[in-house]
Amino acid sequence: MLKNILAERSAAIEAELQAAEKRQKDAKNQLEAAQQKLAQSKAEADKILAEAQKSAEAAKANILAAAEQEIKRLQQGASQDTTNSQERAIAELRRRTAEMALQQVESELNARLSDNYDAQQVLFDRSIALLGGN
Repeated sequence: MLKNILAERSAAIEAELQAAEKRQKDAKNQLEAAQQKLAQSKAEADKILAEAQKSAEAAKANILAAAEQEIKRLQQGASQDTTNSQERAIAELRRRTAEMALQQVESELNARLSDNYDAQQVLFDRSIALLGGN
């Protein structure tokens, strides 16, 4: 009976040891699986981060290129505005110069015609006087 009790007790302890070893082995397997999942997750996170950085660099390059194009467009617009302003100023100067030249010619012509009219009037009066007029 004591032998039976000891044998039962020994069998129970052995069963408990086997169960503990099985739980330890299962825990070890679960730990390894969790570590493997963690490693995969880290690798996936690194991959996502690398892709995000690559995408950010591409977006940055696109934004910079678009900004450069916009700057060129604005510079061309400003250059065109300047050219148009210069052309308008030159046209205005030409118009004013032509206007002043015409005024000068008109004034000169009027002065010459006036002087010529007086000379013609004197000649006319002398001719009439020679012909016997007053």
